[in-house]
Amino acid sequence: MVSAQHLAGLFIGLELLSVPVYGLVAYAFFNKRSLEGGIKYMVLSAAGSAFLLFGMALLYAEAGSLSFEGIGKAIAATGMPSPIASLGLGMMAVGLAFKLSLVPFHLWTPDVYEGAPAPVAAFLATASKVAVFAVLVRLFQISPAASSGVLHDVLAVIAVASILVGNLLALTQTNLKRLLGYSSIAHFGYLMIALVASKG
Repeated sequence: MVSAQHLAGLFIGLELLSVPVYGLVAYAFFNKRSLEGGIKYMVLSAAGSAFLLFGMALLYAEAGSLSFEGIGKAIAATGMPSPIASLGLGMMAVGLAFKLSLVPFHLWTPDVYEGAPAPVAAFLATASKVAVFAVLVRLFQISPAASSGVLHDVLAVIAVASILVGNLLALTQTNLKRLLGYSSIAHFGYLMIALVASKG
């Protein structure tokens, strides 16, 4: 997924990562919270995937290619991306923010982490999110729109909000797995700050 050179390969890789996790979260189906967490994760992850797919469709409509190289050339040819390409990149960023549980797309996180078995919650907080973050880094590398302009500023605000909300809400938790969920929101806020500051 991270080494994909094509938007279709990227999307398929993301879904192959997400779909098994639905089952892992709801694995302890005899526990009501686990089942609720699995359904909540499935529905909201599907919403994030829809944003991602629509953003990819807009990029394809603008660039006429699904390959990263073709999209990069089409954007570079005009100097700055058109409004359609910027909207496509923005919608892809929203889809990835859902999967990274960045503020304000974080509302599913504490409930899913609380319901998931402990090893699955640890996997959700680390491996799956690191892979999605690596995809976001790739998006930054192919597009000047992501590393400057309005999208850059929006991502900076999201990063700061994720740090503040994640840390402040973690202080109020009494459940260890909910605390892990809020902590992961803050941690990916820190990673976003580094990405935004480095401009890709």
